[in-house]
Amino acid sequence: TVVGSIITAIPVVDQIADIRDVIANLHQLSKDSTDKWKWVALAITLIGLIPVLGSLLKGVFKTLVAAIRKGGNHADEAIHLILAMVRGAGKGDPVKWLKSLPMNQYAQQSVSRFLAITDKLRDGISDVRHMWVAKAVLGDKMQRLVLVEKQIERLQKQGKEKIPEVMRFLKQELDKLLERAKPAKI
Repeated sequence: TVVGSIITAIPVVDQIADIRDVIANLHQLSKDSTDKWKWVALAITLIGLIPVLGSLLKGVFKTLVAAIRKGGNHADEAIHLILAMVRGAGKGDPVKWLKSLPMNQYAQQSVSRFLAITDKLRDGISDVRHMWVAKAVLGDKMQRLVLVEKQIERLQKQGKEKIPEVMRFLKQELDKLLERAKPAKI
């Protein structure tokens, strides 16, 4: 997670990785859109799209989710790693900074980015469906593209509700974890 956060701090690499991750998340959600952890993965990916802080926040929340999924024994290790990431980013008191994260604002930004990305995907699929070359090559399989468009539209509707819900969940879990934080040794 830490290495991934460092690598994706490189602007072009970060954008390519984010596009790849959003598409992978959409693919997973198309299989089972009721799985909370798949929405968590998408929300974390979308957090990564927030300018300037995205890579840091993505690393923080990936570490948090890993600790949640592994169980309570990993909480101390996770809080140590999260606080080190925030200190390394020069954000001052990491506990105070993390507690003051404007998650509602991040949720709104994430939903906007999610809708923009999925709209572009739907537009691209629609453009391909209307190309004579695609019709000639795909023939009867063109209906699959229509199904993909409908699936993306369904995920868009769900995402408007699920993404803010997941952001609230992440913030609650982060706040619980921060209760375990010990003052830094100087």
